[in-house]
Amino acid sequence: MNLTRYIISHSAADAAAPARLITHAAELAATQEQAASQFAAKHPGRVIERITPVQDKREAFLRYGEGAWTDEEIAAHRARQQEQAERSRREHERTRQIVSACSLAEIALEQEYAARRAAETTPNADGVHVGDIFCGCWGYDQTNWDFYQVVALRGKHTAVLRQNACKAELCGDDSGYKRPIRDSFLREAEYTVRTRWDEYYKAPSMRIPDLSGNHSMRLAEFGRLYEYSTYD
Repeated sequence: MNLTRYIISHSAADAAAPARLITHAAELAATQEQAASQFAAKHPGRVIERITPVQDKREAFLRYGEGAWTDEEIAAHRARQQEQAERSRREHERTRQIVSACSLAEIALEQEYAARRAAETTPNADGVHVGDIFCGCWGYDQTNWDFYQVVALRGKHTAVLRQNACKAELCGDDSGYKRPIRDSFLREAEYTVRTRWDEYYKAPSMRIPDLSGNHSMRLAEFGRLYEYSTYD
């Protein structure tokens, strides 16, 4: 049987209301009378103001939004959304577990660095230590994270950096997680940058090398996963 989509314009039954708010719903039925009957059975207490047959579901949605869908279509759509959200949650959790897994060697390096940092006095006036890893976020239509490790200090306000390699994993929605790997570097290149004390964060800071604009970096946190995206 060929069914027609009817848009039901309806309002509250309370005639004493100061204004009758018209909302919309849809029914698939063979006749206008059947559409009205179906709607009345589902929504007692609502007054049908107008019934409009439509032929194009897409045009109806552009005009009425979800009001162009039947209750069953809305329920199915929301069920699909919930299923998709649950799949995404599971995928993100799986990815976080993969990226967060550290080897014993990595943990030993972090413990050695933390102990050395706590015991030493740095010549840097902004509180930067050799071994510190700084992270910076940048990107217009995507989110990028870069990580740089301090390999030397020069004077009171200058640090020499090398870019860290990362452990990274993408999820299925073009986003993912990454974290820097201590003492592992992408290339031999070194970058000499000026350091400064950030009064807002009360922490040392510096600009991301080779990037225009004011993209600053702060100390990376061991164990934290940094979410990035590859959106076009």
